Amino acid sequence: MATNKLTDPEVFRMWKEHRLTKAYLEYLSQRRVNLMEAWGSGRLLQPEDQMEAFLCQQMVELDCNAVRGVFDLEPIEEDDAE
Repeated sequence: MATNKLTDPEVFRMWKEHRLTKAYLEYLSQRRVNLMEAWGSGRLLQPEDQMEAFLCQQMVELDCNAVRGVFDLEPIEEDDAE
């Protein structure tokens, strides 16, 4: 088994529900919105800005199976995680 505790669905769920994690994910989400609005208003974004927006969204949408994939572990079916 991988040493990263976030590969366990229950631990991952608790991590996502933690107030600091929620605050950080909200920050990332808002940062992405700010970049999108800057682009929408005509500001020229650098490739790094575009990558940052993409990575912010990836972090916000992170799930346990994505973490498991990093460690070459089999995904967990939704029914198995409950």
